[in-house]
Amino acid sequence: RAVQLLTKEPVIEIDKPYGKILPCVLVQCPFDSSVKGLLLERIRVVDEMMGSSYYPKATSVHATTDMLIGTVSQICLNHIGILIVDEIQNVAISKNGRNLLGALLQLINCSGISICMVGTPECAEFFTQAMQLARRSLGLHYEALEYNQFFYDFCKTIFQFQYTKYKSDISDS
Repeated sequence: RAVQLLTKEPVIEIDKPYGKILPCVLVQCPFDSSVKGLLLERIRVVDEMMGSSYYPKATSVHATTDMLIGTVSQICLNHIGILIVDEIQNVAISKNGRNLLGALLQLINCSGISICMVGTPECAEFFTQAMQLARRSLGLHYEALEYNQFFYDFCKTIFQFQYTKYKSDISDS
């Protein structure tokens, strides 16, 4: 939602040198923590957003996970600002979770892009088990707010913003 406020277009096109950049790409972590599934989903989402044809090429050959990590790293480096992986708590409950996190770490190291992992509190304990995961999983942790004056003021501010944005969208049409 925040990225939509920054730019009206989901794809930024640059003339010199020509290129297309996706400021933010959101993918879901597969329920079974399949490395290949997540990599292919990333490619599919990029194709959908940019109108490119990386996905058919990635699935036409018998691509190994290592080949897909290379392809996805190149796509991320050239076209993605930040990658958001939602439902990351799936890695904590799946036996393939360590493999998927290893692939994500390799992707971070190869492409250098930022990856935001979003999940429920149960994944925090999983990330702190190994040092290479713990140092990469620092960030914001949200918990339920108490129903008090702060909560009321917060909701009033958020919903006022939503109402103002909705009102301006209608007047632009």
